[in-house]
Amino acid sequence: MFFQTPAAAFFNKESVDTVYVVGCTTSGCVRASIVDCFQWGFRTLVPEDCVGDQAEGPHRDNLRDVERRYCDLTTADDAIDRIRVWSASQV
Repeated sequence: MFFQTPAAAFFNKESVDTVYVVGCTTSGCVRASIVDCFQWGFRTLVPEDCVGDQAEGPHRDNLRDVERRYCDLTTADDAIDRIRVWSASQV
């Protein structure tokens, strides 16, 4: 997510402190993005219903592992609610 991209600089410039990670391969790019966010100091939230993998076992195992170490799990509905509250406070 951050390797050879301006993402971290952009997030810092815009005072982003929280990142939602979603994607198709929990055991691959989703996990890597979660770890990257953690290493760059961003609070990381993962809507469980917005990530997946080819098999349920690796998906669940990786979700539980990253939750213990790097992120908080949430749902898409919760993420949308939080973003709405945040957006309303920015007006």
